[in-house]
Amino acid sequence: MNEQIRSLAMQSGAREAKTVLNSPPALSLNGDEIAEFAQMIVRACAQIGELKEQGHEDYDPDMSVGWYMRQHFGVEE
Repeated sequence: MNEQIRSLAMQSGAREAKTVLNSPPALSLNGDEIAEFAQMIVRACAQIGELKEQGHEDYDPDMSVGWYMRQHFGVEE
């Protein structure tokens, strides 16, 4: 799991769950934690979009908002 996504999940209350030997730990979320996790992802995406829209110096005007979101979360196309 991407570190940025894992970090948001842990901030929303996720707990590491036991997995099979030599596998990375899985995360366990209950219903309220899943809702908070989803909201945190939306907030992060909105912040990226707003900063890009405002012409923030960290954002190249030739790159799409979607590209920046995928980069932020480490998601490949």
